[in-house]
Amino acid sequence: MPRQYRPGFWDEMVHRTLSDVHVLTSVRIWVNPEQTLHRWKHPALIDEGPYEGVDSTESLVLCAAHK
Repeated sequence: MPRQYRPGFWDEMVHRTLSDVHVLTSVRIWVNPEQTLHRWKHPALIDEGPYEGVDSTESLVLCAAHK
């Protein structure tokens, strides 16, 4: 069963890793798996612009259309 995080935790962690806190530092502080933070960071980088891909708003539209 996936771990449940408090509301806003994802946004806080992504903001920290995109700003100045290294992923490994966040892992030690918040005791989260490193791979989870990398998985959360990648879509945020697509939304910010440095990486190419389907951003979160387009992804939601595609998921809704697929249903």
